Amino acid sequence: MKNRNNIRDFWIIVVLVYAILGFSSARAQDDGLQKGLTLLNQGKVEEAIVVLQMEMDKDPQAPDIHLALGMSYLEKGDSALAQSHLEKVMELQPDSVPASYNLAMLYEKQKNLPKALDGWRKVLALSKDTNLKELARKHIRQLEQ
Repeated sequence: MKNRNNIRDFWIIVVLVYAILGFSSARAQDDGLQKGLTLLNQGKVEEAIVVLQMEMDKDPQAPDIHLALGMSYLEKGDSALAQSHLEKVMELQPDSVPASYNLAMLYEKQKNLPKALDGWRKVLALSKDTNLKELARKHIRQLEQ
């Protein structure tokens, strides 16, 4: 279990850095997104959600805001809201590796094997990171047994 928590913590950091730097320069410079991510990194999850929700109200089609909200709700332990926001990311940005990864983990936890397999296959297809590809292969092998 400890290893799984370490992996999750590692990917939360990766996703947050990706959200800050990787989406769009217009959103990356947005004070609200920056503030929400900073609060989340400080462990102030509830405050981060409030700030990020206000940002989403301004731009409901921004995948970076949905990703940050999804990660915030994961951190809070609210799987349903996390899933909703992560699925919205996939609708808006189908090639999102962080959203694919986290959805695959959520679906696997929910024992939704077809969706978990689809998520891991998407991670495998989209990711350029060899460690993440190997992790996806491992999960696919386990789920196919």
